Amino acid sequence: VKFTNKLCAFDMNKESLLGSDFRPFLSLEPLDEPKFVSANGIEKVKVTSGAYSIQAHDLDTQHYACRFFLDFPEGATRNDVTLPA
Repeated sequence: VKFTNKLCAFDMNKESLLGSDFRPFLSLEPLDEPKFVSANGIEKVKVTSGAYSIQAHDLDTQHYACRFFLDFPEGATRNDVTLPA
């Protein structure tokens, strides 16, 4: 993934898990199409841009939180793990 300096799309600023006090969020872009090998052979997973935020928790101790997400519009399943669409 690539953490950019570009503002993300307006609708991504509604993502509450990134922390509502740190809007606007910045764009996170996939660099490649993920894939994995299953019993069906090589399976590709569609992934689209997401967003990220970096929040300072304590400036004295230099503790930060980096929160981000990518979208998987078709979902993905491998073994017993499922990423919903």
